Amino acid sequence: MANMKKFSDMKDIGHLCAHYERSVSKGHYGNPDIDQNRLDEDRTNLAPDRGKQTAYIKSKIEEIMNGRTLRKDAVRMCCWIVDAPANLPEEKKAAFFQATYNFLIDRYGTKSGMGEDVCISAYIHKSETTDHMHFAFLPVIERKGEKSFCAKECVGRDDLKTFHEDLARELEALSICKKTDILNGATQRDSKGRALSIRELKKNRIIKREQNLNRWSNPTDRTDRTIARW
Repeated sequence: MANMKKFSDMKDIGHLCAHYERSVSKGHYGNPDIDQNRLDEDRTNLAPDRGKQTAYIKSKIEEIMNGRTLRKDAVRMCCWIVDAPANLPEEKKAAFFQATYNFLIDRYGTKSGMGEDVCISAYIHKSETTDHMHFAFLPVIERKGEKSFCAKECVGRDDLKTFHEDLARELEALSICKKTDILNGATQRDSKGRALSIRELKKNRIIKREQNLNRWSNPTDRTDRTIARW
């Protein structure tokens, strides 16, 4: 229902920000799930306009580091992808995404001491299979009045373990959906309890699909190719 990813490389972050705001030209999207005739429906951003997202990130890094150098491998951006529940009525989706945005601002804006400034962007996408929001934010924490980048503490194990329960409780309290709509077991996790990313989920679906094909037609060369591919 929700997945979180961390990013360190500004080049990768730039590509992602372009994906969020749909500034990539039509015909240049590799994701087959995107209906490129509906890209104009994907430009609703619940966060304040930051101008160029990468410039905003760099300016906040400079402000927070205050002359210090941020490690090259330090996480500079995190992003929650939050899907609308499959059974959520269309007329409740706007309220769902707004409430989720408010929840995320409260959660990470408080940890960072930055309020809404912690959010880079929060684009809602409707052109894919499931309506969802990309909530991109700075992994900043505040200790004794001093801010620093620390993804390990900002979105550590305790945060990830309680995220879905806390969000579900909030949405149910607002009568937007039931807790069971959020805590529905759809979130798949690895052996360490980490929620799988969208890319990992798609990869698993491909593997299962090919396994089903191999069950019916299982020539050795096809099986070898399947194993080698992954």
